[in-house]
Amino acid sequence: MPHRKQLFKPFWDMVHVGIPEIMAENEPEEMAGLIPTRGAARLFLGCYDEELIREAIGRYGIQERLDALGLGDYFMIIDAADPDRQELRVYPAGRRAPRSGTDGGGGGPDDFEPIAELILRESLLAPKEGVYPTPRPFSFLVIQWIRLQDPRAPFDPARLLPGQHRPGLGAGRKVMELLRALTRRRGLEGMVNRPEFVHNAILYSEAFSFLNPEPQGRLEAIKRLVRERSLRDVAWGVEKGLVVEDGLRTFFRWYQSEQVWPGCDELRDYFASARYRDEVRRVRETATYRLMDEGEAQ
Repeated sequence: MPHRKQLFKPFWDMVHVGIPEIMAENEPEEMAGLIPTRGAARLFLGCYDEELIREAIGRYGIQERLDALGLGDYFMIIDAADPDRQELRVYPAGRRAPRSGTDGGGGGPDDFEPIAELILRESLLAPKEGVYPTPRPFSFLVIQWIRLQDPRAPFDPARLLPGQHRPGLGAGRKVMELLRALTRRRGLEGMVNRPEFVHNAILYSEAFSFLNPEPQGRLEAIKRLVRERSLRDVAWGVEKGLVVEDGLRTFFRWYQSEQVWPGCDELRDYFASARYRDEVRRVRETATYRLMDEGEAQ
């Protein structure tokens, strides 16, 4: 088994980015009718204009959640110039668009934070040798960045997780449902994300798994600690260097790695295989984590 720190490196060889749209026959109709035929160069992922995005937001219950929070009136900015970085940002209505299409930070009167920020690309990625039994390129929707927040909420550290500026929207599952439908409709074989923080990986793990069983088993062991304490306590404990692993004075540090949502039978069979599950179980049952008090760590 490789050294622990080597396990959280990327497990993909980039084969090609910005793949053309692949329309699969006999796909479910979740996104039916949401694909225009002209002006693709100016559209998100080459397909979706503002009207169609708003329709999808309504269809998947996200509009209902925004209405409940008083954020139902909004405008969006689409930046689709770079095929490797398709950007969509949603802002509260009644405010001027931020400078240069960013979320502000310059301190001027038109600088403010978005309700949602989504950066995607479509890519072919191949698992590296020694990780996946029969490596080949898979077509993926790559989640480069997602932020969902209530920009009007006051800054309250007691409510926030690492990396958060504002409390979330409570719409993460609905957004992920939409992205799964988008992945299927475009004929892609799955989704990939690389969670920046351990709590991101835990939340994504409802539908995503690490391709390598070693980090997957360790994540499942960390989730035991979350059940004993809380997600927020563990997340901040990792950031502050208060989580000790495997009974040693070794402090756990989060090493980013790719998680996969399998959208094809081959990937689903891999994650369900006895070889993968047995290795995950072995690591989960042997790995231990403990959250120390701040005074204990000094």
